[in-house]
Amino acid sequence: MILLKKGSLFWLLVFAFFIGFSTTIAEPALLAIADKASIISNGRIDAFFLRLYLAFSVGFAISLGVLRILLGHPMHYYIIAGYVTVVITTFFAPPQITGLAYDSGGVTTSTVTVPLVVALGLGLASNIEGRSPLIDSFCADCLCFTVSYDYSHGIWHFSYIDFKKEKKL
Repeated sequence: MILLKKGSLFWLLVFAFFIGFSTTIAEPALLAIADKASIISNGRIDAFFLRLYLAFSVGFAISLGVLRILLGHPMHYYIIAGYVTVVITTFFAPPQITGLAYDSGGVTTSTVTVPLVVALGLGLASNIEGRSPLIDSFCADCLCFTVSYDYSHGIWHFSYIDFKKEKKL
């Protein structure tokens, strides 16, 4: 709680966001899946913007995980909310994006991201009084948010962008 008392909560959340964002951008598996998604969709899905979109979602998820550790909220509330969001967005998302959404969720929790995120969560939880590194770590939170964000990207892209293109024709 010293971090909260010193007024550095904002900077801690910004740092957490950039850890999540930068590790996701550097994730080699995400490079491959984004390029493959662009090829398969005949350019409808831009690989660069897909990577940016997912990096923002992971950055947000890591910041939310840090905030959860600082506030002492139970992790299962966040995981349940995340999976409920994934299930709900599944019904509204175009079927073409479902495989990509779930693959992106798995890919963003891969070799570059996980070690840094786990180290951040363990270090934070072990240095805050009343938190347990075994209970209060947060790597599982990312999967739900990346799948939900990818679904929202697919809903927006396949509905709004394609609708605008059809309207011009």
